[in-house]
Amino acid sequence: MDANLVIFNRQGQKKQIPLKEGITVIGRRPDCDVRVPIMRVSRKHCRIVFKGGKTTIQDLGSTNGTFVNDDRIMEREITAGDVLTVGAVKFTLQVDGKPKEITPPEMDYLDEHDPDSTGYHQSDTQMENEETDESMDDVNPLP
Repeated sequence: MDANLVIFNRQGQKKQIPLKEGITVIGRRPDCDVRVPIMRVSRKHCRIVFKGGKTTIQDLGSTNGTFVNDDRIMEREITAGDVLTVGAVKFTLQVDGKPKEITPPEMDYLDEHDPDSTGYHQSDTQMENEETDESMDDVNPLP
């Protein structure tokens, strides 16, 4: 079974972030599996557990909360098509290619500081200064 987090930038460009079997941590810290370097995302915001055909998300005590389909959650099982909001960033869960068609959510401020950003790139570049978070606009999954 394959699972991806699908995200769009303001220009409507779609990117897929593969979920690995096991635990994926989303947050601002350089050591997070999916790094979202904007201040509205907590250092370790939430984690997704993808194991044995079941996917769950758990908030890790974030300041701004973790939402599934606009409901604030602490922990919940998620399924294909669910929209996950982490800070101000929206991801759609896609499992085994379903849903096939995913449209951009109403708002996704991943690239709020750079309208030319693709909203995502693979990089193992580490952030050296937390104060630069607001100027960063890319989601960086660790390889």
